[in-house]
Amino acid sequence: MKTIAEKLKEIRRKNKLNHTEMGRNLGLERSSYSKIEAGNVDLTQKHLKQIAQRFNVSLDWLITGRTSTSLDTQDFCEFGDFAETAKKMIDDMRKNKPFMLAMFSY
Repeated sequence: MKTIAEKLKEIRRKNKLNHTEMGRNLGLERSSYSKIEAGNVDLTQKHLKQIAQRFNVSLDWLITGRTSTSLDTQDFCEFGDFAETAKKMIDDMRKNKPFMLAMFSY
């Protein structure tokens, strides 16, 4: 699995940015960003959110490497006896995505 630093490098290259430009996107100096990409310094939660928003990647992928949007049984453990019901509700909402978007859009 790729590290966050490797994913950052991938994002930067995909967007044809150099270290200075990528750092600017995060409000960092080139040297600070370079240390993050080299894996010498960890990203803050704020920077992780900025990267996800600006480069249209999920926080889940950035942190865990998971690319699937499907949920498994483990995702519903906290619902206890209602796990199956919660999973069915999520599945039903996904099947009716246009309706759900219309319903929750203002």
